[in-house]
Order: sequence, then structure tokens, then C-alpha cells
Amino acid sequence: MRGRRIWRLKKHNSDAVQTLTKGLGVSPTLAKILVNRGITSLAEAEGFLRDDVRKLKSPFEMKGIKEGAERVHKAITSGEKILVYGDYDVDGITSTALLTGLLRRLGAQVDYYIPARMEEGYGLNNQAILQAKEEGIDLLISVDCGISSVQEAEYAASLGLDIIITDHHQPPARLPQACAVINPKLTECQVSWLDLAGVGVAYKLGQSVAQMQGKGEYAYHYLDLVALGTIADIVPLTGENRILVKEGLKLLAKAERPGIKALLEVTGLYGKEISTGQVGFSLAPRLNACGRLSDANLGVELLLTDSYERAREVALFLDKENQMRQAIEAEILQDAVMRIEKELDLAQEKIIVLASAEWHPGVIGIVASRLTEKYYRPTVLISLDKGLGKGSARSIPGFNLYQALVFVKEHLLKYGGHEMAAGLTIAEEALPSFRRAINEYAVQTLTEKDMIPFIQVDAEIAWEEINEDLIQEITWLAPFGLHNPSPVLALRRGQMCECKEVGTEGAHLKVRVLGENRRLDGIGFQLGALAPQAAAWDRCDLAFVPEINVWNGRSQVQLNIKDIKPSHEPDDPFQPISFLDQLYLEGEVWLEDDYYRDITNREEFYTKVVGVTFNGRQEIIRQINEGETVILQREPHNIFDPWAIAVYYNDAQIGYLNARLSRNLAQALDKGARYQAYVTQVTGRLKEILGVNLCIRRVYEEETTKDLGKIKEKFRALPAEEMWQEIRKAILGEFDYHPKQKEALQALRDGRNSLVIFGTGRGKSAVFQTMAAYLALAKGKATVIVYPLRSLVNDQYHRLKDKLEPLGITVAAINGSLNLEERKEFFKGVHQGNIDVILTTPEFLAYHLEKFHIMVDRIGLFVVDEAHHLQGKRYGYRQLGKVWRELGAPLALAVTATANDETAQHIVDTLACRSLIIDTHERANLQVLDRRGEKDKLRYLLNLIACGERVVIYVNSRKQAYQLAKELRQYYPSLRDEIGFYHGGLNSEYRLTLENMFREGALRVMVTTSAFGEGVDFPDIRHVVLYHLSFSRTEFNQLSGRAGRDNGKAQIHLLFGEGDRKLNELILEGSTPSREVLGKLYLYLRDKSRTLNPLQITNSELAEYMQQAGHKNFREQTASASLAILEELGLLLREIEGNQRYLHLVPPPPGKLDLNDSVRYLEGLEEWEEFKEFAEYVLKEDAACILGTVNKPIFPQMPLNLKED
Repeated sequence: MRGRRIWRLKKHNSDAVQTLTKGLGVSPTLAKILVNRGITSLAEAEGFLRDDVRKLKSPFEMKGIKEGAERVHKAITSGEKILVYGDYDVDGITSTALLTGLLRRLGAQVDYYIPARMEEGYGLNNQAILQAKEEGIDLLISVDCGISSVQEAEYAASLGLDIIITDHHQPPARLPQACAVINPKLTECQVSWLDLAGVGVAYKLGQSVAQMQGKGEYAYHYLDLVALGTIADIVPLTGENRILVKEGLKLLAKAERPGIKALLEVTGLYGKEISTGQVGFSLAPRLNACGRLSDANLGVELLLTDSYERAREVALFLDKENQMRQAIEAEILQDAVMRIEKELDLAQEKIIVLASAEWHPGVIGIVASRLTEKYYRPTVLISLDKGLGKGSARSIPGFNLYQALVFVKEHLLKYGGHEMAAGLTIAEEALPSFRRAINEYAVQTLTEKDMIPFIQVDAEIAWEEINEDLIQEITWLAPFGLHNPSPVLALRRGQMCECKEVGTEGAHLKVRVLGENRRLDGIGFQLGALAPQAAAWDRCDLAFVPEINVWNGRSQVQLNIKDIKPSHEPDDPFQPISFLDQLYLEGEVWLEDDYYRDITNREEFYTKVVGVTFNGRQEIIRQINEGETVILQREPHNIFDPWAIAVYYNDAQIGYLNARLSRNLAQALDKGARYQAYVTQVTGRLKEILGVNLCIRRVYEEETTKDLGKIKEKFRALPAEEMWQEIRKAILGEFDYHPKQKEALQALRDGRNSLVIFGTGRGKSAVFQTMAAYLALAKGKATVIVYPLRSLVNDQYHRLKDKLEPLGITVAAINGSLNLEERKEFFKGVHQGNIDVILTTPEFLAYHLEKFHIMVDRIGLFVVDEAHHLQGKRYGYRQLGKVWRELGAPLALAVTATANDETAQHIVDTLACRSLIIDTHERANLQVLDRRGEKDKLRYLLNLIACGERVVIYVNSRKQAYQLAKELRQYYPSLRDEIGFYHGGLNSEYRLTLENMFREGALRVMVTTSAFGEGVDFPDIRHVVLYHLSFSRTEFNQLSGRAGRDNGKAQIHLLFGEGDRKLNELILEGSTPSREVLGKLYLYLRDKSRTLNPLQITNSELAEYMQQAGHKNFREQTASASLAILEELGLLLREIEGNQRYLHLVPPPPGKLDLNDSVRYLEGLEEWEEFKEFAEYVLKEDAACILGTVNKPIFPQMPLNLKED
């Protein structure tokens, strides 16, 4: 029943963390843990980390101790007989042994008594009191019981028997009459000993008596028993409990007491350091076993005996009793689970109530705990005997068991306990009414969220922080237990490298995760059920306790995983989350180059089924043949991943689609889209593990077909003027073209090749976008648009597609960054005449000119953006005149903001321009604030965004957009809901939402790459910040020109500096590999292929090798670019099988290869040259000249020789 957990991540005070980090000389992680546990000052922290027995309060500060100690001292000095009356659990056994042993050492005549669990039950009883009196007892001291024994105390008084009550349970309104009532909870203020266990209270009384006799040091030697009882009773390990247990564990490890030594030997712990966990799971259960199944007096004897032989005998007996207890527990648990599954409707009953005459009353409490953990709901188990039932109950946080029993007390004979555990006595015939009543109470008090377990996370840390030093620091917080648990830490965005079930029946989860170039192993006990889903997750978050794992003499850091979830899921699914918070939650998801992000735009794609090794799925897969159909089934209520898509073959599940694919595809399925999947290959037939590869195709219903042709026909049928207005709306919205745009459009409609010179932000793009749409609808013609950079092609593609697709117009982008399969798909569309608008680079167009010849008759418009490059150094641009003629010299449009006399004439000559349209508008509203080289950019931005105006901050990477926006939100929390981030990696739905939020004023600050603002009307941007150096003059002018398009005053803030030049060079180096890098990589691949061809090697592994070989800036992106270039050159082939990639090395062609045969390489070189020229200009030119290139066009001053009609 293990399911989704809520993560509660504690929020820390940053100032307090900084104070502790510096003052204690510890890591920020340890400081966070301390602060989150309420330890915020240096004094508190030092007290917590360096506490010892000297810091224990005087026992005489506890109410009743003085009177009790005086009465005991009198009994010792006068030779009275004392009886210590205990309880049959570990707390009661250790309390009894401690007080008996210590008082005997102080000279008292002491005996002890523990009631029989089955016959007498818990607490004082009159028969035992009478027996004590008859045996000559003068003073009875209760330990770990008695606080509610009002009637029994009166009976003892009537017999003339003095009583001292020591207990730690919740006191009732009326206290028993006694010589002294000692209970830490009777204090009226918060004290360090408030949560003492019964053995702690007994220790305080014994210590006070010893001090009265001048032998206070005697008490120290009984701290091993205090630790044993305190840990077993699961009281908070804070305050004095922490000190007592910390010191007591040291004594336990020394094993000076024969009984402790024997107990450690039978558990295999002798000679080892003892932790609270070992006490709770190994030592305490054996002592508990005698109280549950036989005679608790044996436990007291074990702890008091001076004979090792007798101790060994008793310890072995208790070990057998514990084994018997485990067997009985397992039998009851199995029976209870079977009955729950058959008899109870857990959708209706929030409380599990079961009874049986076959269940041992001494074990049902443990079983109730197991069931509460398994089903995460309160559980009441009742053992029946002769019409009477004795029950044990366990609860979950949020449901107070004691209050629940008070509410239904009319159905009970007796009850008691506290919030999380309780006991009760009930008549068998009252069981049905009790079950109904307590469930009715639960319906009123338990919410849906209460019924989902939670995990408390102390701190979120970075991958590099996990090391042995941190683990050592964490040990300083020990001993761990209630209210001071082992710290649970969180890691985000781990990449799942390995995931499998281990242990008996696959009960446990073994994983290997990769994060920030570091691999870590993890083990999740009892989390094996998560394996099938976790295997499908691409990225996961882990809640864990770090530890050192020693195996075969080697030690390494290991994650003891407490929970694991997909990274895109919120920590608390019940916490309302806004779109903006969801955006930041998923921030790192969108940083990846996600193959699946726009998967819903594809008619067909291939993938691999994951999670195929679980739950007997291999046997089903053996029956599958290639070509057979499988079913994709959404699992929106999957507790591990709400986007999950399961794969079924003949009604049997064979696995899931991987999480990244599911995340994108699920949204389409939920909106009614239909997909058909069939098996392309069953891999591993000759191996141990089989895999399944799929082809998935979009299936259209006739009434919902996304047929762009039909949409296009609808607009084609419109009257010419109406069609034109629809195009205008698609391009400009409700705005109209300004006069110069109209002039340019008229020239094109008249069939005149044109040179258009407009300043930045004056709508050059709108001219050719409009004309492209008109030609596609009215003439059935295609448009080719040439951009100078790949980045511009990619940015413009998404924007233009969103504008033109609603008109039925197909847009495609093609450049050297696309792989061979994507290029084949593109040219297939070209061949079939399915593409209306093509966006590309000059290098790609020139290199593949022959393949474009097939559409010569369809090309209606040839657009050259940034046409001033036609006279520049770029080889691709210099070829465009020839390319244009080869394509049949279609209608041509050259657009630029920069063309002096010479450049303009060259453009006119190259493209035979007959019209020149110049917009001389100067944008006098713009101002440049020159802060180049700004040292504290963050502070500058914080001051800027406080102005209350619209701000767009341009950075040069997706990662920086996300991280900077997150920082601004963190440092300016009052504006956190007004700050967004934006980049081309977001899907179209997210981009559109962000644009609308900015347009409508919900967002005021946008941190973004160049993707934001192009072609979208945001007229009132008052501040454009260029945080980083742009990669080209074109990009710089475009970004700057997005300020103040409404002609209102606007400022352009230059924050970049010389340091950004190096940053950009590193980025370009990473995406555009040099000749040396390509050669080194190719030689490595060729060497590897001699022993294995094809190679199955990841980009991450290639990056790791190249970095070790000295190319420190070689990243996964560099590997992808390098492989694409080598593939273009015919040196290798990339094959995708499911989600695996294979590299086939092929024999090199004869002769020396020319890198210029790779379009991708050529495009990269051009980007390098463009950047070098621009950086030299923009880092040295004065601000006035820079502004001049932004706010007005450069146009010819002399008449041009235009081509005649």
C-alpha cells in the first residue's frame, strides 16, 4: 500500500543559518538542520552539540522529588521494606531494575513486583497491594505507572501502606493520594525534563536519594538502563532525555552489567558502538518479548543479576521468546491483512477495527503499528476472550486517539492512552457499534490530506555537498529519535541511471542516480513497489539520509532513501499552486533539450517501453511479435506520476512510456487526441532481458482532423479584402500597418523586387510575414526566408508557426543543427509540396540548393533578412545572389536596418530590386544607460525592478533566465508573483501563457533569452536590460529595439562587460567544435569501434572522456554538435532504437575531408566571426554611437540605380 507521500520541506531563517555557519565553523547544511530544529543562536547550538551530564538539572527541581526522596531515605535508615512496583514493557522493566538496584546499593531492603500482563493488566491493582502489605512491605514505589490509580492509592492508605507514585503518563484531573506524586508533566512551565520516560523519572528519584546520602555518583552507573528504557518508550530525545541517552549509550557499549553483555552477545552487537536504532530494533524487542509472552520479571532479573552464566541463560531464553513473538506477530499480521482486503471497504472506513479470539493480546499492539504503517490509517486490534475484548490502537498524525476514545466511550468498558497510542477494554457485543461510532468520528475529523503520509525534509542540498565530512557532522546531532530524528535531506533533478528491485520478493529499491556530473548509489528499504514507475522517470527527487556504506573493505557515500518522486511533481500536491509557482517548480525540466517537447506536432515517432522487467512482464513480452498493436492507457491517478501512460498487450501491462514523453503526450491524450502504437522490434531475444520498441502514430477522427489544407481552403474562399484583413489580424492583432509597411507590401503585391530599410522595431518582419501568408493563401506559393543565424531561425520558427498555422499555413525551419532523420522529413515535405514557409540559413540553402530545385515553380517570395550581409564577409550570404537565380529568381525582398550608399546599391544589384522603401523614423524616446562592467548586477536589478515599470532582462542562456529570475524572487519576495522567466525551451502553451500574463500586467518583470518579444506586441516596455553580451549586432539591435515601442520614454541598460566576452566564447566553443576537437573525438570513436561497432555511448560519456583528454569545455551539447558534423561528413551514422542511440563508424572516404562540406560546421564558423566583430564594437564604442544604431536606420543618402521595370 506504499504510495505517494507529501514532502514537508522546512523553511529556514537565512540570517540564523549564516550566524551558525560562521560561529560554529560548520557546513551550511548542518546549520540549516539546527535552525529548522529551533536552535537558532550560537549559545543554543553550542549547548546542543556539547551537552553532557553536567548540564542535567538538579532532581530536586521536580515537583514531589524532595518529599519522595525524604520518605525513601527514611525507609533506608529505619530498615523499612520497600517494594518497587513496575510495568511489563521495557520502560517499566528498566525503571524497576534501576530503582531496585540503586536503592539496594544505597543500603535499602528492596524487592520488586511486576504485574502479569494477561492476568492483572497494566498498573496498580488491589490484590497486589494487599499481597505487599501481607508480606510486610512498608513503602510501595510505583514506576512507569500509578498516576491514574486513585482508587488503588486509597486502598493502600486504608491498609496503612505508604505509596510514592513515579510516572510520566498524562496526569488526570484528580491525582492519587500518596506520600509523593512525581510526574514531570505536573510542572506548570516548560522544563528540560518534561518528556522524561518512566525510567527517567525513576532515575531522578534514585539520584536524589543518592545525593541525600552523599553518594550522588552512584546514579551515573545506571544510565545504561535509562538509555534502554527511554529509547524503547519512544519519548522525545530532546532536553534531558538527549543527555541521558547520549551518556547511557556509552555505558551500554561498555557492557559492564552482565545482563547487558549477554544481551549484546545474543544480538551480535557486543564490542560495537551502540546506536538508538540498535537499541530500538535489537535490544528492546527481546526485553519486550518476556513482558508480552511470558514473565516480565525475567527482564528485571537479567538486568540485576551479577552472574554472567545466569544472564547468558536468560538472554538466550529472551531471544527465543522474541523469535516466538515475531512468528506470532507475522501470523496475526497475515490474518489481519487478509481480513482487511476481504472484509473492509477502505474507501468508506477510515479506521481499521478488527477483532479475533485467535490473536495474542501481548502482540496486537505491534501488529496494529504495522497495519497503521502499511495502510496509513488509525488501527484498533482487539483480542477476544470469553466475551471480553482487550484492544491496542495506533494512530497517524492528525488523529488524536485518546480524544476519539473519549468521543465513543459509551461503547467501551475501559480506555486510556494518548494521541498516538491507546488501549481499551470492550464487550464483544459492542464491537459493531464501536466500529460505526469511531468511523463516524473519523469522517468528521480526518481530511483526504490527513490520510496521505508525509515526510519531513530538513534541508535541500546540492549534489556536491554530499560527502563524508557532512555525514560526520550529522553524527554530532545524535542520539537520534523522536523530535530529533536522523536528518532527511533532499536532492533534486537526479537522472535515473539504474533502478531495480532487490531483496526478498523485491521488497527494496536499489538505484543509481546522476546529478551535476556525480553518480550516487541509493537503497530504499521497503520501497521496491516503486521500481516499475521509478524506472520510467527521467528525473527524480530523493529524500534520504546520507550514510557510509562499507562493502568488501571499501567505504562510500550511500543514500538511505526514505522517498523518491518524479521531479515535476510538487512536494505537496494538496498545496494550491499557481501557474507561476508551477513554472518555477519545473524550471530545470525546461532547461533540457527535450526531444519530446513538441511531440504532439509529429504525426509519427519512435520510442521504447520502460519498466519491462517488473511484475512478470518479461513472460508477456516473449509472446509479442513485431508489428502487433499495443494499447496506450493513461493513468491520471497514478500516485507516483499523474502523467503516466501505461502500455498494454492483450490486457496485460508490459510497462510504461518514459516519463518525459508521457509528460508531453498525456496532455494531448487528456484533450481527446488518439494515438495508435505498434511494436517495431522486440530486442534481446538472445539475451536475458527483453525490450520493446514502438512506433506511435497520431490517429485522426474525421470530425476532429487537424487538416491544414481544409483550413487553408476556408481562407482562400474569402474575398480578397477580407482575406487580407484576416492575415493582418494574424500578424498584427488589432493594429494596422504603418504607411511605410503598406508601401512595401504594395510594391511586393505589384511584383517588384524590393529593398526595405526600417529601423529596429519598426516592423520589417511583419512585411514579409504578411506577404508570405498572402502568397500561400491567394496564390498557393511558398516563401523562403533566410536568416543570418541558427538561433534566429529557431526563435522565429515558433513565433511564425503560432501566427500562421491558424490560417492553415505550414511553417518549417531547417538548418545544420537538425539531424539526418529530421532533414529527410523536411525534404519529404518539400517534395510533396506541403510546406508554405521555409526558414533557413544561407549556408544550409547554398549547400542543399539542388534539393530545393524541386520547388522552383512554387517559390513565390525569396526573403533575405539582415540583407547588409550580402556585401560582407560571410560566404553563405555572398552566395545568395547565385542561389536566388538558381531558384528561378522569384519575387525578392531584402530587409535591413543598416545600409549605406555602397551597401544598398550592392543589395539592389544582387537581387535586381526595383523598389526602395525607407522608413526614416528616429526613435527619440530611447536612452542608453551605460553600466558596462557593472560589478553587482543583482543589486542593480533589484533597485531597477523596484521602479514599478515593465522590465525585460535579456540573458544569453535558458539556465541563466531561470536562475536569475529565481534569485530576483528570492531577494525581492514582495514582487515574487510579478517576476517570470521565458525561453525557447518552454512549450508553446507555457510561452503563450507567459506572454498573456505580461501583456495583461500580471507579470511586470521578465527574465528571458532573445526568444521573448519578437513579433509580439508589448508596446510599453520601459526598461530593456542587456545582462549579458549578445552574440551578434542583429540580436543586440533587436533586443534593444523592444523598449518603448509606444514612443513613451524608455531606457536600455547595458550591464555586460569584458567578462561576458569570454563567457560567450565558451558557449560558442561548446556548441561549435573546432577542427582539433573534432579530430580528437573521431580518433577516439574509431579506436573504440575496432572492438565494438556499433557503439552504444552517451553524450555524457563522450564529454567525460574529452574533458579528461584536456578539452575542459567539451560538454554534452558539444558532443551532439560534433556527432552531427561527423555524420554530415559521412564518417558515422547515428541510429536510434527506442531511447537508445547507436553510433556506426563507417570507413572514411578516400582523400582528405573538407570540413566546409558540413553545413553545421560552416554555420558555426559564421557565428564565431559575427560575434568577434560585434564584441569588438559594442565593448569599445561609446554609448551615443550604440544608441544611434538602435534608434534610427542607416540608409543611403544618394539616389540608387534601381532596376527598371
